Amino acid sequence: MRLFKFIAALLIGTAAVSSATALADTGKTLVVYYSATSNTQKIAEIIAKELNADLFKIEVEKEYSKEDLNYNNPESRVSKEHADEAVKAEIKLKKYTPDNFSEYENVFIGYPIWWGNAAFPVEIFVKNIKLDNKKIYPFCTSFMSPLDQSDINLRKLSNNGYWLPGHRFSTESTEKEVKDWLSDLKIK
Repeated sequence: MRLFKFIAALLIGTAAVSSATALADTGKTLVVYYSATSNTQKIAEIIAKELNADLFKIEVEKEYSKEDLNYNNPESRVSKEHADEAVKAEIKLKKYTPDNFSEYENVFIGYPIWWGNAAFPVEIFVKNIKLDNKKIYPFCTSFMSPLDQSDINLRKLSNNGYWLPGHRFSTESTEKEVKDWLSDLKIK
């Protein structure tokens, strides 16, 4: 019904709203995230609290150790996954779909940046879930790396859902910065 009202308003010329405002309304919201070092988790929890949203943590069957995450070691697990798509494809998640996923209209997907892209477990998640009829709000965390094309690359992996432009938070981002971003999105 909301979509019908929005289209009707556009047709008769009474809806002069930004794309973010047009998409954001009062649908149920889920914050999905993967966090290897807790930086992304911190941002995800702020978003969930601010929007009274549910949280879903992407978990891998074999957790990454500190040594596994050593990008400077070509023999580390993430280095091998980065170098070989077949090795990356072996990543298994504990759970691929959040409970009651069909009930959510807005889905935030958070991840750390690995080699300019979303962390590999997030890529696996996005490839394996149906995001049809959902508004996707990607966000990432990184110490120095930019958002780059990570949000666009996730959208290409999914082939469904309505993806909005992503947002990058530094590892030092404050709660105020997160709230300001959410305020710009106008999600209630």
